[in-house]
Amino acid sequence: MTADSLTPGAEDRVSNVLKWVLLAVAVGSFALFAWATLLTYERAPPQPERYVTADGKLVMSGADIIAGKGGFQKADLMDYGSLYGMGSYFGQDYTAFALMRLANLTEDAIAQQQFGKPYDALAAGDQAAARDAMRRDLQGVDLTRSAVTLSDALAGAINTVRDQMADNLSKVDLAIGWTPAYSLGETERRQTADFIIYSALTTVARRPNVNWSWTENWPFEPEVGNTPTTNTFVWTCKVDPRSGTAWIGLLVGRAQLRRISSAGSLVDETMAIGRILRQRGTTVGAAHSMPTWTHG
Repeated sequence: MTADSLTPGAEDRVSNVLKWVLLAVAVGSFALFAWATLLTYERAPPQPERYVTADGKLVMSGADIIAGKGGFQKADLMDYGSLYGMGSYFGQDYTAFALMRLANLTEDAIAQQQFGKPYDALAAGDQAAARDAMRRDLQGVDLTRSAVTLSDALAGAINTVRDQMADNLSKVDLAIGWTPAYSLGETERRQTADFIIYSALTTVARRPNVNWSWTENWPFEPEVGNTPTTNTFVWTCKVDPRSGTAWIGLLVGRAQLRRISSAGSLVDETMAIGRILRQRGTTVGAAHSMPTWTHG
């Protein structure tokens, strides 16, 4: 390609190629989005019918969780806080809040059971043991079963968090990011709390035969053993629209560099003009910067 090919009316073969490259990237990106959407629905966490203690006492039911989803939507809580990191962020993220409350309460209950002291009063080694037991309880929740058996410590934590969340949904507490859900009655508030607790469990309960959760260990929380997985980075590169845009930018930039470098005369001419302008600018700048002498 020469400088003559850059004149108006000349065929621009590079642009023709780039049009097809852009089309291929666009089609590939939309196909990737469709595939990712299908995969997301296929790998969504299952919904057990019941959550029970070791002696069979009901803690939560699938029906209450589904009803709680309706309550969450009815109160429009997504436009106040967020769920799974998605929402308005005016309030707190309900999923992350519930996860940490479950972890801390379970941890404290285990400390009382095993050592007869609150978690904060334990020595470092005993705290590590209680933390490991808490992680086993949370990560060991098997959502693929129709009836999930919970440890006594975790079951007690769920009951406490439900009571606290139902109470928070009935009053103003801007310090922690809660506002009254006036559209919800007492039963609906408790069911909504069950739905939020379920969302928290899906972030820490492990998928079958792997060591990460149903949300790829989101949120990042080392306290419960949630650390970034390889899939987190792979999916970011694959699905993020900015990745496709970056590839288009690289292709266009590379083509333009080749186009300019092949037009040697045009480059030389441009560089010559640039040198002249710089020289003139330096001369003018020097003239303006010369000192002026006056007689005293």
